[in-house]
Amino acid sequence: MPPPRHNLAVPAVQLDPTVTARTFVEALLAGRVEAAAGCFDPVGVILSADGTEIVGQKGIAEFLSQLGGPQTGLRIRIGRTLRAGPVALATQIWDREIDGFTVSSTARLVLHESHGGWSILVASPWGERLGAPI
Repeated sequence: MPPPRHNLAVPAVQLDPTVTARTFVEALLAGRVEAAAGCFDPVGVILSADGTEIVGQKGIAEFLSQLGGPQTGLRIRIGRTLRAGPVALATQIWDREIDGFTVSSTARLVLHESHGGWSILVASPWGERLGAPI
C-alpha cells in the first residue's frame, strides 16, 4: 500500500506552539496563503484592521491573500511565545511599508493544543491599532 498523500498546502501537525507561529509567518511571507491558513484551527479567527472577525480557514486564506507574499512590503519579526498548558500566546511585530512610511503593530496569536498538535485559534495582527485603518 502506498504511503498517504499529504496536501502540501497544509502544514504537518506541529508539536510546539513556537514552530506553528513560525510556520505561519514563513508561509505568509512566501505568499503560500493556504499553508498559512492551515496553521489555524478550523474554527480559528483573525481580526482585520477594522476589527472584522474572519472565521475559518477558507475565509482566513482569502484575507491573507491580500497581505502575504514578498510584493506586499510586509515584514514580520518573531517575538516570544508563552505557553501555559494547552494554551500559548505568541507575539510578533508586523511592519508594513505604506506610502514611504513603516507602520508597525504588535500582533498577538492565541494557540491551542488539540489532537496532538498546535494551531492558531485567534490572531490579532494589528495589536493596539485594532480598529484603526492602516
